[in-house]
Amino acid sequence: MTRSLLAVAALAGGLFTTLPALANDVGVTAISRDGGDLLSYEMTAAETFTITITNFDTDDQTNVTVTLEVDGPGGLQSANEVVASIPNSTTTDYTFATTFDLSLLGDYTLTAYTSLGTDVDTSNDSLVTTATSSMGISLPVHESFEMVTEPTALTGLDTEHQIAGLTGWTWQPSSLTDQLQFDQTYKTPRSGSKTAALDLGSDGENALVLTFDGTGLSTVDDDIRLSFFFVDMYDEDSAFDWVFVRGSPSDPWLPAYDWNDATNEGSWEANTATNISAVLDAGGQSYSSRTQVKFQQSDNEALPDDGLIIDNVSIELIDASVPSASFFPDSLIATMVDATEDYLDNTDIIDYEVTLANPAGGGADPQFTIFEITDWPTRLSPVADSLVSTGGDATCGGNNTSTDIRVCINSLADGEVIKVLFSAKVNLGAFDSVSLQGLVSPDNFPDFVTDDPRITGNNDAVLTLLGDNDPIPG
Repeated sequence: MTRSLLAVAALAGGLFTTLPALANDVGVTAISRDGGDLLSYEMTAAETFTITITNFDTDDQTNVTVTLEVDGPGGLQSANEVVASIPNSTTTDYTFATTFDLSLLGDYTLTAYTSLGTDVDTSNDSLVTTATSSMGISLPVHESFEMVTEPTALTGLDTEHQIAGLTGWTWQPSSLTDQLQFDQTYKTPRSGSKTAALDLGSDGENALVLTFDGTGLSTVDDDIRLSFFFVDMYDEDSAFDWVFVRGSPSDPWLPAYDWNDATNEGSWEANTATNISAVLDAGGQSYSSRTQVKFQQSDNEALPDDGLIIDNVSIELIDASVPSASFFPDSLIATMVDATEDYLDNTDIIDYEVTLANPAGGGADPQFTIFEITDWPTRLSPVADSLVSTGGDATCGGNNTSTDIRVCINSLADGEVIKVLFSAKVNLGAFDSVSLQGLVSPDNFPDFVTDDPRITGNNDAVLTLLGDNDPIPG
């Protein structure tokens, strides 16, 4: 039927006639979950739902029966309740007093409908939608936020929000002024073109939560490590400025890393080895299909004067049998040696050779990999315009200057090998050796350092002896 007024106008002898509208027509037009999206990693045994009811006619309606049915892994649950009043030609939100159990993982069919005995159009009474109680993302997790499809900045929300383009990630703002941004306005990303930046316009707690599947993991036997890069943008110290973990959504949060320990505000810093198993074990918690990590901050101003920026988040099971020089030795190997044949005087030039290799038949190919020297010792300085690479972009990030050695590689195919050559000048001083090491940052793997294969062990820097000392055999 037509829900607008049916009108026929006739001018006859000054008379104007309008036919009356059809009355008694209500229906459900929306279903929402209180506190978050219908897809959630934090569904509980006591979920509350709100429906929107539309009164399509011009008469007020009273004592309208509404029903919500939730059919899922635990069976059918339903509730019949009464809405006292629905004014004419308006919509009314009604929250069910009955709670529903969506704690079991899986999809739930939600059916909501009105029951009005005199309803003239029952075709619009009901609405059907789906809610999903989801398990977390599988390990390992390597996230650089490049796949986010949200707007550059999110704000105006105060409930849980799933991050579009990312599996396992939710934003949990505490007020409508909280912000989450995915651009590089305030800090050049560690890799790629995006970061995750949390800030607020007023006091409160602002959090980015990652849910991963910890099924079968043991807090005693399995070494699960969290690593990430972050920038503390001059954020005031707060008890809320922490990374928290918990075994499941029903467990309390446990503190795992204190942002207030930042030593270089405004610059990238690295947390390389938070032991999630140890934190959970100390707190008496266990892994579940929805173990969570929360990156939380609180401040009273917006970026760039306050806030927190994170990038290159990794969570993985550390296998003691895998050499730590590379987290993924079957996918990416990085070695660095000094290519100079003899030992050097204290004012000479050292030539370095880096090999980045993706072994044939290995695992997943590394994506957008950056090789760089991030920590120059005072004894060494790069030689301008000395950087040469057989692959990738040797001009990214302001290279070939006196302060930067950096190569960006979009991808490294199966079996591909790239050589990176550069030189460094030994600065004047009375010392008998210099040491240098490179950092490798793939988008889809954790960051790791180069290894000198001539030295027994892993994660070895290149140590070059000077003067009359015996050279390291090459």
